[in-house]
Amino acid sequence: MFRPRPSILITGGALGIAATTALEVVTGPYSPDVRAFWLNGPVHVAKVLAILALAAGLLPWARSLARDGQRVPAVAAGLLAATTVVGAGPYSVVEATLDRGLTPAAASARLDSIYADQAWVITASSVALPVLLLALVVFAVVVLGRRLLPRWAPLASLASVPVAVLAGILTEAGWPLPHPPAWLFLGLAAYGAALVRVPGPDRVLLPA
Repeated sequence: MFRPRPSILITGGALGIAATTALEVVTGPYSPDVRAFWLNGPVHVAKVLAILALAAGLLPWARSLARDGQRVPAVAAGLLAATTVVGAGPYSVVEATLDRGLTPAAASARLDSIYADQAWVITASSVALPVLLLALVVFAVVVLGRRLLPRWAPLASLASVPVAVLAGILTEAGWPLPHPPAWLFLGLAAYGAALVRVPGPDRVLLPA
């Protein structure tokens, strides 16, 4: 049976999350620049699939790292998978199931009502994001320090953090930029691209 390599799942999943998050600028009913709310449901269906793909790529990589004695990056990779699912999955499911016949204003009010009733969705996302950031930084520093992959991959991931912070600041100032997580996952996709060069379906560390 065909099983996609972790490199394919990580690249596709991370890029999918980045792209769908960026599209929320024009599809999200809560966005001041909403232009295509009718696409919000399909965008979030795609995001859920991308989240699952990323987790399916990160978890076997984490297991492989653990087998090779790389416990710290293994735990960090596992946390990246878990926090992505917990932090982004529930709210994406909620938005994917919104009635597309609503106006953006009505849909935004409906979301507020749902999150008021299901406060755990917001809590899960609020807790997951700082853990994801910590795991991302620890993972990148360890991978860079131990030379587990080409340097450009962890450096790209680390560079996405200040870019995401700047994007958040500019968004608050009224700039129509993709939400900060889009930049974080764009940087995370670099790992999948770096893993493409690693031979074999199971071995995910660079040969010595």
